[in-house]
Amino acid sequence: MRPSTLLLTALALSPLVMSPGCEENCYEIEITPRQNRLDREITFYRKDVKALDDGAVQTIYVPMPEDELSKASAPYRRQLATSDPNIHRYSGTFVGHTPGDVGGAGYHKYVSTQMGSASLYMERFRGNDDLSGQLIRSFKAADRLTDMLLGWLRSEIAPYGTLNKYGRLMQFIDTKLRRDIKNLSVYMWTGKIRQAWETDGREDLAVRVLLYFCEREYLRPEQLPVLLRAVQAEGGGLNARALEIVRDIVASKAGLDPSGPLDEPLAFLATPESLVGSMNAYLRTTAEYRALMAKWQRDKRQSPDQAPSKAPEPTDALEMIVSDLIGIHPSGPGAASVSVKLNLTVKPVYTNAEKAENQPAVYQWSSAISGRTSDRTSGLPPVCYAVWAEPDEQFQKAHFGKIVFHDEDLVEYCLWHLGLGDSERRQWDEFARSLAPDQDLLKRLEAFRFDNEKTPDEGHKESPESHAAKIIARIAKSLEGSAEQTSPASPTP
Repeated sequence: MRPSTLLLTALALSPLVMSPGCEENCYEIEITPRQNRLDREITFYRKDVKALDDGAVQTIYVPMPEDELSKASAPYRRQLATSDPNIHRYSGTFVGHTPGDVGGAGYHKYVSTQMGSASLYMERFRGNDDLSGQLIRSFKAADRLTDMLLGWLRSEIAPYGTLNKYGRLMQFIDTKLRRDIKNLSVYMWTGKIRQAWETDGREDLAVRVLLYFCEREYLRPEQLPVLLRAVQAEGGGLNARALEIVRDIVASKAGLDPSGPLDEPLAFLATPESLVGSMNAYLRTTAEYRALMAKWQRDKRQSPDQAPSKAPEPTDALEMIVSDLIGIHPSGPGAASVSVKLNLTVKPVYTNAEKAENQPAVYQWSSAISGRTSDRTSGLPPVCYAVWAEPDEQFQKAHFGKIVFHDEDLVEYCLWHLGLGDSERRQWDEFARSLAPDQDLLKRLEAFRFDNEKTPDEGHKESPESHAAKIIARIAKSLEGSAEQTSPASPTP
């Protein structure tokens, strides 16, 4: 994607999504929790969608890049058979963490108690969770982009000896435009984060940024369709009408009459061709372009078969900076997607996965992800998570007469139990095993204290609260509710 398209898209307030090619890396993960273990099976492949002459499409499987293939298969020892040599399937068992096969990080925690168990699964897939680093990189890119714009204008105006005439324009670019470019990067960053939760995040971002630039007299609302058409046009470059808007902005910020004739030092803004030619000439003088050329020449010498045959374009230098600015980076050899299938035995207490149709406890989640494991795009990375609880019905009914902890209550109980010291845990477990669903159950619960806690003072109405007080209160509430439901109905008067 050309940098002019990247920047125009941002300014025209269509949140930028890199257009993927036809080829796509796909990762399908199936997870079956077994107490403290996760049985994990991954299927991955690279597919290409071809358009046929009759209008239909055909999906074929093509070889996956070797580095991606090695990354995904490395954590596994068992390879499974597939129907196509370009489809790869592996399985393995993991304890405590996920293998990082797709790229990212994940964890699994299993907490077992007499009352039942609680489990947490959470996994990030690729992306970049260094949020402060993202903002720092965007601001550095905004400063560099502003400095390059100033350098470009000086290179065009200086030969005419009229730099002082455009001091107001230079001051505007160095201060207000610099600030506004940074604010644009923050808008784009927060917009991508909002889209992680809200389906209308894209529209909200567009309205906010449009309002921001209209309020600062960069654009008028009626000019937006012109910019959108320029972005959507084949080639993604400036057209003549969009360039008129650019000239109006430059003239007004320089204190010139936008309706008057174009000053000679600004003649490079006359046509899209002259603007692009001028920009390319300046970009060839930048450190970024020289670094790209040096790398290309070095690669040609060291690996002539693998290095690109064509030298870098001047706009490649600008594209790197604009990509850092708005947090969107070219994804190399195509885009990628990941899907997760969770085979549970109960309905999860919390999850961002969706229940599969006609499968009682199977939950599915999917997301687009960066095209390569090395990509460091901004915004929140895709995350899949689930929390579930499985009560020990036999134990709870034997000692309380009913299920007193399940779902969210059981999750909180397991966390409380996990936080106990070793001595406290032994004492509580022994106490729970000694309980029976009789008339003394509530009294025994209310009287419980850990050995390191003060016992109630005789003759005092108030007694020190135990660390187990909230747990005991939840048990009592559950038991009292059960008693109310089973008590005989009052006679009708």
